[in-house]
Amino acid sequence: YELFTSSISNEISSLLDIEKKVKNFVYSSIHSFSIEVRKIWNHHFSKANSPEMYKKIFEISQQFEEILGEVEHTPIESLTIESITKKLQKIESQI
Repeated sequence: YELFTSSISNEISSLLDIEKKVKNFVYSSIHSFSIEVRKIWNHHFSKANSPEMYKKIFEISQQFEEILGEVEHTPIESLTIESITKKLQKIESQI
């Protein structure tokens, strides 16, 4: 869990930073949100030092993509911050 929540660099946010941005409505689109999250996965894929770590990052990134797909195909009027937060908590429970 700490791996994804600690600051990485000025260009790559942590999951905690992204969560704060979501709660403060910083993102103008799902696309801008997803780009920031994918930067985290890409960074950690490049730094994975064991097959187990790589596998865990892959599993979490796949769960993110599945949830993102659900959100992208949900009518905008049906989306709430609470529904998105619940989906993100599903990923967090796997970390």
